[in-house]
Amino acid sequence: MPRASKKLIFRPLMVIAGGLATALALILPVIQIGGWISEEAVWILWATIASLVVAIVFLAARLAAVTENVASALDEVVAGGKRAEDLAQEVEEARAALDAFRSTARLEQAPDLGPLDQALADQLYAYASNPKLLTTLGSFFPYQIPMEPVGLIDELAELPMTRTAHDGELNRHLSALAEAAELWRGRFHRVASADGDFYSTRLRHHVSERAYQQNATMTDELGDAGFDLHEKLLAYQKYYASL
Repeated sequence: MPRASKKLIFRPLMVIAGGLATALALILPVIQIGGWISEEAVWILWATIASLVVAIVFLAARLAAVTENVASALDEVVAGGKRAEDLAQEVEEARAALDAFRSTARLEQAPDLGPLDQALADQLYAYASNPKLLTTLGSFFPYQIPMEPVGLIDELAELPMTRTAHDGELNRHLSALAEAAELWRGRFHRVASADGDFYSTRLRHHVSERAYQQNATMTDELGDAGFDLHEKLLAYQKYYASL
């Protein structure tokens, strides 16, 4: 809460000095130091000195009050900044606690799968955790695509024709993985061909510039589809870990 602004502050030393000056102003007219001071002008001199002393004391008091008010304002600004930092920290901690609570709640609310759904979940996890498949998709090299991951993607794309899930979340993952695999397979067959023990998108003959650019574009699209399938496989790993 902001502190009230002070108008005047009288310091002890300042009051003592003002009192001594006032006393001196009273004594000087009495002893009439200085021949130029006439008898009639004694009290005029006293009044002038006394007024100056009082004015100086009040000016000094006002200056002290302004100085203290500025210092108080600066202290309040610093304290306000510290409070803002503390509040931001509390908000971050509350957000982290809320995220942790939500994660825990999701884990606690994860449904128990029936035998058929559990078998399907295990089968999907076999695809999602296959190191060759994940490496082929995540570190895509179009001129040397292993045959085994291509076969696994074919199986994953055709899986919904023979398997279905009763659990809604599992069925959502099955559909997402199958659709991503089907997209990759479609783009793969447009541009890739067998090359020894691997598949490759490399052009084997000299072609026109237009055909070369078309091949490069389709290769990039195949890589993008692979990255999308890679992300969905990793997302399924997280879901499977929550079961």
